[in-house]
Amino acid sequence: MTVIIERLIQRNIRWVLLWVSKFIGDEIRVTELPKEPIKQ
Repeated sequence: MTVIIERLIQRNIRWVLLWVSKFIGDEIRVTELPKEPIKQ
């Protein structure tokens, strides 16, 4: 049981990291989008 729980936690951590990186990436894109046309 503990091995299964540890594997589930590891999978959840991977998904959480993916979601966090995606969310941060979207925020960076949103903040960069208005800056690019202003510079150009």
